[in-house]
Amino acid sequence: MIQDRPFRMGINGDGGWAEPSVILSRVSLREAAALGRHFGQAAVLFGVGRRAALVWLWPGRMVIERRWVTSSA
Repeated sequence: MIQDRPFRMGINGDGGWAEPSVILSRVSLREAAALGRHFGQAAVLFGVGRRAALVWLWPGRMVIERRWVTSSA
């Protein structure tokens, strides 16, 4: 599923809580949600350009938090 896509390993969180993450390139919002659901995630972080938003994967629908995070890099 992700083997044929460019990806990077990452860490989500810091301090007392952190978990391994996978950062995928060139994936649509629908694909990101499908992958998140496949791996049992409650949400995914989806980005376009230098912006990203939290997408909750509720049963039967996605809920996108409108607070965008902007990269300074």
